[in-house]
Amino acid sequence: MHLPWSTFFQIIICLEITEDEYLDTRIALAQFRTLVESGFYLSLDGFGTEYSHLRNLQNLSFHQLKIDRTFVQDIATEGFKASMIPNIMELVHKFDYTCVAEGIETFEQGATLKTSGAH
Repeated sequence: MHLPWSTFFQIIICLEITEDEYLDTRIALAQFRTLVESGFYLSLDGFGTEYSHLRNLQNLSFHQLKIDRTFVQDIATEGFKASMIPNIMELVHKFDYTCVAEGIETFEQGATLKTSGAH
């Protein structure tokens, strides 16, 4: 079926996947691969909180990494989580992902993240 507007616009549907122990299963790997092959983009939501596993970055077909708001809020105090942002951005570049940050509320937070390469 050809939709008349589809020749002018490219529609990208990005599914946010929250990282948990389910991602370590073969079933999840197969389901995500099927989604990607069907044209969906996958975003790993809340990276760095709760259940993070570097193997997921390598084995799963993500397109985007979403930095959790707790990392962003930590920028003002220059806390430990904020100090991890450059390392997270190295991973983003290594795996050729895009990066989005949640919860930007101040100019300082936005500038710091933009300098690091997050959107």
